[in-house]
Amino acid sequence: MRTSYLAGLWTFYEVGQALCKIKEERLYHEAGYERFEDYCLARFGIHRAYAYRQINAAKLVKDLSTIVDTQLPQNEHQAGILGRFDSPTRVRIWKKTLELAGNKEATLKHLQDAIQALELDDGSASLKTTKAEKGSGTECYLGHVLKCIQLLKRQTKKKEFDKARETCERIKLGLENMERHEQKMEEEEENQ
Repeated sequence: MRTSYLAGLWTFYEVGQALCKIKEERLYHEAGYERFEDYCLARFGIHRAYAYRQINAAKLVKDLSTIVDTQLPQNEHQAGILGRFDSPTRVRIWKKTLELAGNKEATLKHLQDAIQALELDDGSASLKTTKAEKGSGTECYLGHVLKCIQLLKRQTKKKEFDKARETCERIKLGLENMERHEQKMEEEEENQ
């Protein structure tokens, strides 16, 4: 899993499914870790909150796939927004999103418009995605990088240079992911 995840070859759904299996079957114990959170940080360079967001997004997509037989959410941001609603409302929102998207890929703008339209129709959906929420991914990556820097300091003090090299790679990956996230958010705002 590590190589594929780090290479960015897996979708958020596949990553979430794999993390869910590791957590539920306690496979992290086989790798010598007591806690799932410690395993995720050491093995993949991701924090608990991000791991659980991936798991929850994958579960949501799996649930939607049994009801909606067309396009599913394409990223964890869309899945995260849908996850704030109960299942029946989520299905109505996603169907409206696909209707608004037509033959195109559903975007964040389509999802926001669907939520707004349903608020006008029946008042059961209530959510607005704010700039602060959009920036939370960046803050998550930045928090990861800062924690890795603290870990790197401890490793170099203890002269654990092999571990320090791995941590440097995680810092690099975190910064690259943060940059990709920022670019993606800018593109979505331009498409709105």
